[in-house]
Amino acid sequence: MLEFLQICIGGLVVGSIYAAIALGFSLVYRVTGAINLSQGGFAIVAAMIGHTLGVAWGWPLWVAIPSAVAATVGLGVAIGAFTFVPALERLSNANVLMLTAGLLTIIEGVALVVWGSQPYAMPPFSGEAPLVFGPIRLPTQAFWVFGSTAVCITALWWLVARQNSARDCALAPKIRRPRV
Repeated sequence: MLEFLQICIGGLVVGSIYAAIALGFSLVYRVTGAINLSQGGFAIVAAMIGHTLGVAWGWPLWVAIPSAVAATVGLGVAIGAFTFVPALERLSNANVLMLTAGLLTIIEGVALVVWGSQPYAMPPFSGEAPLVFGPIRLPTQAFWVFGSTAVCITALWWLVARQNSARDCALAPKIRRPRV
């Protein structure tokens, strides 16, 4: 039974990560109407930049992680401005999907050349020792994953709900107007 509970906790952590990834896919699809497969490549780049800054260069994690996110956002905006956004105006959704698959391949190839294929690990943010609740051990990183996912889901839900209610209010008079 103990092993089952530990596996369930690990599954919840991985499921939270998958939920965050799905949130990114659905948000991009909602805004652009296209699926962006290259988002996983940007996650790899952010993680590797964070590792380089935090572990290889010795920056504190509270500086390395936001710096890696900022660098990746800048890279994403630059690549998007020259490829994804113009493609949305000119190409069909199927071709945009192929474009994002190509971008993912390029990003992964560059990451392999720069960082290689060996696994990397960041040091824990909040200590190495897991929290112990009776016989159950909960890694402290799980709280960061759960908290980050919950904050992102809540913030994006609030933004989308607010945007929908503003759009509904603006469209309400037009929808209710009788046809002549």
